[in-house]
This record gives sequence, structure tokens and C-alpha cells, in this order.
Amino acid sequence: SSGINAEYGDFHNSEAGGPDKRSPTKAVPGSLLSSVIDVEYIPLAVDLCHWVAEQTDACLEIEQFISCMQDGIILCKLVNAISKLRCERFAEPFKLVHFRENIGNSVFFARINIETFIRWSKSFGVVDTCTVSDLVDLKDVMQALG
Repeated sequence: SSGINAEYGDFHNSEAGGPDKRSPTKAVPGSLLSSVIDVEYIPLAVDLCHWVAEQTDACLEIEQFISCMQDGIILCKLVNAISKLRCERFAEPFKLVHFRENIGNSVFFARINIETFIRWSKSFGVVDTCTVSDLVDLKDVMQALG
């Protein structure tokens, strides 16, 4: 099984004893997890990071988890992973959610990716969603993690 090293934030494969073969998710330079949320919520963020990494086959560093979400790429990958599982379970056709992956430091495309995630979340039944600014501008990280 795969795990995340909380001290160093690196992803490793504990069964194979070697590095994880999954593609890394680029961490956009930004705030570290421990600097944007209260210490009491770090276990929640760690669990969420594990779950997102498991669902998306992404290599995520815990300390850079918030930064990884700021461009919306990992969130859109999560949308496609959940949608695919749901379609398989209910024998429905799978419709890929399109998003921009190679956005560099473009805040414009980051906002579009996050808006795509929020619209999908609402269509999936999530009532209390975050806003684009909660993630891109780190206005309310706790709302984004919720």
C-alpha cells in the first residue's frame, strides 16, 4: 500500500520499497499547509491528501497540498476519477470533464479549473462549496477543505 511520509511529505510505495511510479503533481509555489490552517485541522488535511492521492493516482506532498489545489488541476482530476467510478457503479456513460493541465502560473486558467470543480460539485449534490477565491487567493482554506 502507498503512504505519505508526514515528516518529509514525500510519497512512497511501502510494498515495493521504492519510489512511487505515479506522476507527480506540480506544487505551485505558495503557502505551506501548516501556515494556512490551524494545527488542529492538519490531521483532516492529511487524511484528505491521502484520499485525493489515492483517487487520482497523484503524488502529493502534504505540506504542499494546498498549493497543489490552488491551480485546480488535482481537483479536476478528482472530478474525473469520482465521475468514472460513479458511471461504472451505475452503468452510465462516462463523460470526461475537460480542464487545463499545463497552465504554468496562469491565475486565469487556475480560476477556470476551480470553477469547473465547483460547478461539478454542485451538480453532484454538494450544497456548501468553496469559492474560487477561497483557493486561488487563500481567502478561506478551511471552507475549501470542507
